[in-house]
Amino acid sequence: MPSDPPSSRPATTTPSPTTCFHCGLPVPRDVDHQVVIRGVSRAMCCLGCTAVAHAIVDAGLDAFYSHRTATAPTARELVPEVLRQLALYDHPDIQKSFVRTTSGPVREASLILEGITCAACVWLNERHLAALPGVLEVSANYATHRARIQWDNTRIKLSEILEAVTRIGYIAHPYDPNRQQEILARERKQQLRRLGLAGVLGMQVMVLAE
Repeated sequence: MPSDPPSSRPATTTPSPTTCFHCGLPVPRDVDHQVVIRGVSRAMCCLGCTAVAHAIVDAGLDAFYSHRTATAPTARELVPEVLRQLALYDHPDIQKSFVRTTSGPVREASLILEGITCAACVWLNERHLAALPGVLEVSANYATHRARIQWDNTRIKLSEILEAVTRIGYIAHPYDPNRQQEILARERKQQLRRLGLAGVLGMQVMVLAE
């Protein structure tokens, strides 16, 4: 069931953490951005993460934060130049290489989702996109980071779908096998670094416990 709007839930302030609840980056000392998530006020490191967290909560998808196994990617602000670049994907000549017309105004495309770190990320993207008016079907694969989107082109444009993905902190690209391998390799390295850090911290805890 969708969660209540943030304004209707009592906020329980927690001690100021050192990391952003959304992306895990350090919260600057002079920054005080808070978002109420499931009744608890959570600190954010910047306006971008604040906007993304609000979008997730307002859409009733805050269960994402309970099921994720890693912090979400850093939020990216949608500056005018980014919006102009996304609008290019609406051009018929550009769509020829990766968009398929199934029937009438119905279009289908395969996208790469960049920033996927766990199954909860897939769940968040699927739910968020499926709720957009005009999106007919969406399915994403955690192992490959590949998503298949089907939409009614008279009700929603591809650029609006890509923009919606960006607003919750991820990036979507037209599917390209070479780019997919680059993204997967980069994210595997990040995961290995996290595992290495967790191992070092675990050893320190064991030493202190002896």
